[in-house]
Amino acid sequence: MKIDKIRVGYHIRNLRKEKGLILKDFESICSIGKMSNIENGITEVSESELELICERLGIPLKQFYKEFSKTAYYEKRDQLQKIEDALYLGSYTHAKGLLQAVKKDMDSHSPSEYLDSLIIISYLKGEYSFLTKQYKNSIYTLSSAINSPIKNEEDLKYQVKSLNLLANIYFQLGDVIAAEELVDKALLFKNRNGEIWKSFFNKALIEAFRGNNQESRIYLTKVNRETEIGKGRVLYLSLLLEVLDGKFNIEKQKISGMQTFIRDTHDKDTYLRIFLLQIYLHTHASEDYLNNVTLLLENQLELESNNNYILDIFMKILHSIIKIYLDEKDYIKAQTYVKKALNYAEKFPNSYIHIYTYYYYSKVIEHVEPNPEKQLTYLKKALTYQEKIETPTLIKGIIYYEIAKLSEFSSKQENSYSNLALDSFYQSTFKNEFNKLQIADLLPRLLY
Repeated sequence: MKIDKIRVGYHIRNLRKEKGLILKDFESICSIGKMSNIENGITEVSESELELICERLGIPLKQFYKEFSKTAYYEKRDQLQKIEDALYLGSYTHAKGLLQAVKKDMDSHSPSEYLDSLIIISYLKGEYSFLTKQYKNSIYTLSSAINSPIKNEEDLKYQVKSLNLLANIYFQLGDVIAAEELVDKALLFKNRNGEIWKSFFNKALIEAFRGNNQESRIYLTKVNRETEIGKGRVLYLSLLLEVLDGKFNIEKQKISGMQTFIRDTHDKDTYLRIFLLQIYLHTHASEDYLNNVTLLLENQLELESNNNYILDIFMKILHSIIKIYLDEKDYIKAQTYVKKALNYAEKFPNSYIHIYTYYYYSKVIEHVEPNPEKQLTYLKKALTYQEKIETPTLIKGIIYYEIAKLSEFSSKQENSYSNLALDSFYQSTFKNEFNKLQIADLLPRLLY
């Protein structure tokens, strides 16, 4: 059995002190210097020496190994919990360093000590890759977790978490069938797992996405409302189902009360979705919900999270507000929110969503301070956010059109029938549907 000499030495020293013994009491086994080196993890202890040391400590060798393994297990779990905490707090660099330390420890010291934590480690690697948008790596490591044999209740807990997280990824990638299959598999463990309510919520969310509102409500009744996050998610999804049923004039007081409650649960994802829901209602109802959104943005909300998904939702809120003001031809207000979006683009420059930030900035320039050359600069900057995507996308098509229109402004063919047709198609179809809020934008992420 290969065990880490540092941890063995630490365990021997703790037992020696518990028994009230000093190093000199072990002179018949080895020198005081060697005993000190063993305890400090400098020198390896042989099997025969360890057996004599255990005899002097008054415990059988098997009991030493059993206690050592238990101590080592809790040390490992504490280490893994720190990784999970770092991921929850958005400290991805710190989490990456801790994961690398675990890998180094497994490779060079004591791989056998991690045998009871392999599912947890795979889950944490998968969660890190997911949160940093490395989907291929995440799918690979989570697939390993869900296909590993379960040895204890903790394995079960993290295998279910892995199933729900993998479902989350497939759902975001648009593969709803694969996502539902994974959630259904997680639901098979309902009699053994205390967090099964998360799988019920995920099932409700998928049914809502498909338009099966009544089925969604049935699954919501099974969600644990004793937890604050569970209660908050149920409140939000229940309200969203009302909207999906066609009820657009929701009382503002009802929305504000729910938003306050969810804010206090620290569920940022759902909290921000309520802003998007109000923007959606503003475009579908007779009530003015936008004023409520802008007031809250001014007075309560400041983005400080390194979470990529929270950033994307926050930017979606700003972009949706800008789009409304541009459509209403209120260019000064549009400019105000574009400036906010630009500040976040500078603070968090790596998100793909800033393609919209720079596109909207070019449109504000067009109406507030006409400058074709400056417009071109920011349209081209917007394209850099999708330069690695070779397939056509709607946003790329719109930007190419805007660039072509600016570049060929003085062309004699400006009023040709083909250009008029293209412009009409752009104004009536692409522009109207461009970056329009969809039901998927209003749905919170799947829980894991």
